[in-house]
Amino acid sequence: INAAVKSMTSSDAYTLLTVLVTMWKSRSGNGNVLPWICSILLYHSDYVTSQKSSAEMLDSLHELAESKRVAIQPLLQLAGRLQLINTQINKAGQRSTITSSLNDQFDESEDEDVDEVVYGEDEDESLSDSDDNN
Repeated sequence: INAAVKSMTSSDAYTLLTVLVTMWKSRSGNGNVLPWICSILLYHSDYVTSQKSSAEMLDSLHELAESKRVAIQPLLQLAGRLQLINTQINKAGQRSTITSSLNDQFDESEDEDVDEVVYGEDEDESLSDSDDNN
């Protein structure tokens, strides 16, 4: 963007600036115009400020930017709250997964204990059978 704006003539950059500001006002630019507007103001500010109609355009640009700034703070707060809730949900999901996994492991270890007890009973029976044979 910067290289393209630097290579423009100042009058072309000013024309593009008026189009971009109009796009931003009508919301058809979706914020993609902001880097272009910034670059034009950075590299061609002397020419822009020398134009008679630029004061009105820059005032409207300032008002628009201010209204966006005021709206951003509540949006950032909302985004932070949503991120917190999402993190809590993910942690709760991980806890339930871990708990489920631990329960499964516990159930398996109980099954193994039962198998060992049954195996131990078989050994006792075979020992008593051999004792009976003597």
